[in-house]
Amino acid sequence: RVSQAQGIVGNGIGFPTHIDNAFYRTALVINTCVYDDFEKEIPGSGVKLRPGIFGENMVVSDPLLHPRVVCVGDIYRIGSAKFVVTGPRMPCPKVDAYVGVKGLTALGKRFGWTGYFLRVIEDGECSVGDSFVLQSRPFPNLSITTIQMSLWGEDEEKNESEEFLRALSE
Repeated sequence: RVSQAQGIVGNGIGFPTHIDNAFYRTALVINTCVYDDFEKEIPGSGVKLRPGIFGENMVVSDPLLHPRVVCVGDIYRIGSAKFVVTGPRMPCPKVDAYVGVKGLTALGKRFGWTGYFLRVIEDGECSVGDSFVLQSRPFPNLSITTIQMSLWGEDEEKNESEEFLRALSE
């Protein structure tokens, strides 16, 4: 069961009460496709990654759900519930130590590889194996990776212009 008021009912990872704006962070999605991205940048890191390592409560393996593709504001139906993508995850610096690979946090922060958050916008049921069905994409230029790189990327990748920040705030 998924509810706007309670998040993912019965899931101790989702809807944490110790973080600000938990309402907008009902679920953390990780796409296992990013394991290959990490491996290309830090050889040997991909084999150390596994579902749950970043504290996510939804794991997908679909190129169409990669942070390069998924955009803030995207609305997905998962089972009978409906979710909106609210933003990228700022990775915890403890990940490097936990996994034993230096640089994972920095790469995840730069490219959005450590996941993105969903908020419930329509109560319902969802379970393992349910597909993410894209309902709408109102902001096709605001992918998770674009946002990450614009805010926290290398200097030449950053875009802190008023126009970008206004679009992001909308």
